[in-house]
Amino acid sequence: ASYGIGGQYAKELAKRGCNLIIIGHDAAGLKTVETAIKQKYPVQVRSLVADFSNGMEGFDAVKAVLKDLDVGVLINTAAVDLSYKTFDLLAGADMKRCIDVNCGTPTVMMNMVLPGMLAKKKGIIVNFGSFVAEANCPMPTVYPSTKAFCHKLTRDMQVWYKDSGVIFQTVIPGVVGSPMADNTPPSLLIPSPEQYTSSLVKTVGWVDTTCGYLPHDLQLATMKALN
Repeated sequence: ASYGIGGQYAKELAKRGCNLIIIGHDAAGLKTVETAIKQKYPVQVRSLVADFSNGMEGFDAVKAVLKDLDVGVLINTAAVDLSYKTFDLLAGADMKRCIDVNCGTPTVMMNMVLPGMLAKKKGIIVNFGSFVAEANCPMPTVYPSTKAFCHKLTRDMQVWYKDSGVIFQTVIPGVVGSPMADNTPPSLLIPSPEQYTSSLVKTVGWVDTTCGYLPHDLQLATMKALN
C-alpha cells in the first residue's frame, strides 16, 4: 500500500470509516499514504514496512502486529514485475523473488487472517490478478503466471468457503497509470489509480471476479475473443 492502487484502496477504505494497517516495502511511500489519510479521515492508521521476498520474516512481523486485532478486510496488492526479456534471459533470483512475492503474499496473508473471519462468519479478501494472466504473454511469462495463480487460488477459496460469510474477490486490472506502469498518463483506457480504485471498490460483494473498471471489462472481453 505504499503507492498506486494499494495506496488508493487504503484511502477508499478510510473514507468508509475503516481503521487501517498499511503494509509495504517502501517506508517513505507508506508514510506519505499514512499522512494523507490521517489529514483527511478520522480513522486510526498504522504503517508497517515488510519484505515478503525474504522467507517468513516479513510475515512474522505482520503476524505480531495483527495479534489480537479484529481484521475484517484484507486487500492483497503486493506484487513485483520483471524486466522485459524472454524467459531464457531472466535471472533465476529475480524470477524466484517474483514468485515468492506475487504468489506467497496472498497465500500466507489469507492463511493468517481467515481463521478470525471464519469465526465471525464475515470478512472480505481481495486478491489481484492481471490482464496479462488472461492472454499469451511470453515477455516475460513468469509475472503473468503468478497472476494466474492468484486468480486460481481465489476462485478455489470462493468455492471452498462458499457459505462461510467471507467474501473473496479477484481483481483483473488492465493498465492503470501507477508507478508499476511507469506512471502512464491517464486516458479512457488507462485510468489514474484514484479513478480506478473509486470504481473498483464499488464492486465488492457484487461480483466474484472483476476488472473493476468498465473500459477494462470491455478490453478484456475483446482480448479473450481475439486470443
